[in-house]
Amino acid sequence: MLSALSLTTIAQNKSVAILNPLDRGGSVSSAYKMIVRSSFETVASVTQGYEAFDRTALDAIMSEHNFQRSGAVNDAEIRQIGQMAGVDYVLVTEVSAEDGYLVVQAKILNVVTAKYDRAVDDLMEMTPPKVKEGCTSLAQKLFKINISTGNLKGEIVYYGKKYVGEYKDGIPNGKGKLYYSTDDNWNRLTYEGNFVNGIRQGKGTLTWKDGGKYDGEWVNDNMFNGTYYYPNGNKYIGYFLDSKRHGKGTFYWTNGDKYVGQWANNLRNGKGIIYYSDGTRFEGIFKDDKRNGYGVYYYNSKGWEHRGNWTMGVKNGQFKEYTSNGYWDEGMYVDGKKEGKWKCYLDYRHDSTVHYKNGKQVFLHRCPSIF
Repeated sequence: MLSALSLTTIAQNKSVAILNPLDRGGSVSSAYKMIVRSSFETVASVTQGYEAFDRTALDAIMSEHNFQRSGAVNDAEIRQIGQMAGVDYVLVTEVSAEDGYLVVQAKILNVVTAKYDRAVDDLMEMTPPKVKEGCTSLAQKLFKINISTGNLKGEIVYYGKKYVGEYKDGIPNGKGKLYYSTDDNWNRLTYEGNFVNGIRQGKGTLTWKDGGKYDGEWVNDNMFNGTYYYPNGNKYIGYFLDSKRHGKGTFYWTNGDKYVGQWANNLRNGKGIIYYSDGTRFEGIFKDDKRNGYGVYYYNSKGWEHRGNWTMGVKNGQFKEYTSNGYWDEGMYVDGKKEGKWKCYLDYRHDSTVHYKNGKQVFLHRCPSIF
């Protein structure tokens, strides 16, 4: 289970210097500018992978080196701020007021290149709650957070595993792809789909290097309901328990045979039907992959039917065997062989009797053979 793995490598948090908003027109009060800056600082401080540089220390650096304390900084100053504060990014916002609305533009700049990595903007009602809400949403977009879930997007490396996708609090959460590996070979096994708190949950696809694949629903890190494709071309569609075939499901063989019915512990258990490629079929009870209990074998190519009881795949007990020409026999099987007196019927008339011993006829009286 992924949640039980120890995290061995994760990218170090990137520090961000968040400057006071730039107000070129002088139309926005200091209170609103404080809300804008605080909103971005709050999101940065609680976002995995980022941390907001201390505001007081930043303001001191800006004053000491005669930088404008607003966002009006040039490329050279961005590099200087990064070097002096030891940060990875500088976040610059620009605000303006128009007809009761606040326009906020924000961009995050790489201190090495002085070029912005991402930029966002929005228009919001100029009330403290709306400005706070709008700036929080902008900050989430800027830091690549899935707004509906609060997830970040990135890469996490575990011992023998690598994850690329949405994550939260350092563990996979949301949509992503997990690579299982041996000796840095990330293609041995992959899972692509949904995660919740580090475990596979919801829709997802697990693919093996040998060509095997499971595509379907996951519950608590285990396969639950979907399609399993085997490397040899066989296929199973149905339910799983602890990643084993369990419950109702259909298995397809490459030779055209098919089983529809109940499963338990990866084996056929319970009621089911086997459809054979030659048109025959068996309907009955299975135990541990073998016929066990009452069942009917239909020989469709000949029109015959064998009705009776099986014990672990072997005919055992009372049977009726029907032919296509109105005849049927009734008698006992013992360990797969006919035993004792078998009555033969034609159109509901007792036509004759046959005695068997160890599967061989010892007496025959006008009983039509069905073999």
